[in-house]
Amino acid sequence: MEEKLPFAGDIVRTTSVRRLNKLYFAYMDLSPEVQQAYKELILYCGGVEDLLQKSEISQYELVFHKDDNWKIVG
Repeated sequence: MEEKLPFAGDIVRTTSVRRLNKLYFAYMDLSPEVQQAYKELILYCGGVEDLLQKSEISQYELVFHKDDNWKIVG
């Protein structure tokens, strides 16, 4: 079974298994809301680990705007 990873943009040909596991667990540590909005939110972050860090910092707030877009503000 082949499945596309949501964080595939963080993976390159030389990505190690250790790094792949780290990315996977960072993604799984995201809240369900952030995982659901991942494709929109990743545009504002450098990668899955950056998104995880920002989602854990209390000064940042995940906001759903009236134009149906998620944004990180802070």
